[in-house]
Amino acid sequence: MEGKHGRSITKDFFKVLMPGFHQKLSLPPIVSKELEKQKSRRVILESRIGKWRVSLCRNHENGLICLNQGWPQFVDRHALKLGEFVVFEHTGDLNFNVSVYKTNFCENEFDDEEEEEGTEALIPLKQSKEEEGTEQSTMKEEEEEEEEEEEDMFFEKTMKARHATKWATVNIPFAFLRSNNLGMQRRDAVLRDPRSGREWDVKILAERGVWFRMRKGWYAFYESNNLKDGDRCVFRLNRRLLTSTTIVFDVEIIRAK
Repeated sequence: MEGKHGRSITKDFFKVLMPGFHQKLSLPPIVSKELEKQKSRRVILESRIGKWRVSLCRNHENGLICLNQGWPQFVDRHALKLGEFVVFEHTGDLNFNVSVYKTNFCENEFDDEEEEEGTEALIPLKQSKEEEGTEQSTMKEEEEEEEEEEEDMFFEKTMKARHATKWATVNIPFAFLRSNNLGMQRRDAVLRDPRSGREWDVKILAERGVWFRMRKGWYAFYESNNLKDGDRCVFRLNRRLLTSTTIVFDVEIIRAK
């Protein structure tokens, strides 16, 4: 497959997690060589539970390109462990689908039971501008990079049976609220179909100051859109319609195959 600037990138590869993987992950030599030719200094890693923008740098110990800023968050969110292996599949540009396999060689499907308990780390599509200068020395500067980055953050939920009841709740991750400076005073949300403009009012339930859930009104949205198990809802913050009391989400529905 080809990268953003027409240069070939190995379609897929895997890495066994060895000591030191928590902070950085060195990529295979052939992949490092190909990534050195790319203008961008960041890749997008997508798993079953979200997307992470991860910066690239050179590992001065072995000379290989490695995953750096954003990778520790990916590790923490997926609870990666020594000896597990991670499969990277190139999907275009500098985007990779990532699958994790346990030491028993079974894929980790990341059941989102824990997400409903408010522990999820959100999909950070805007990364800090700070970079370690010594680690950037081998990567080309990209002036237009900031223009390419999305300003909004979003989070995603895969529908399950528990979302299909009148008493269902859907967690709004605390990290999402904090990263977008939304404050904790908002108790109303609007779920909006960006294509038709149709809207559904939803109440936000706050629990112990760290768990925020969409509750009353959620089932009406679920039923109106004929959601089913396996469908994915992407909740994207609409800053234009945001008010001091209400969070507005444009919701994209991706139907299960």
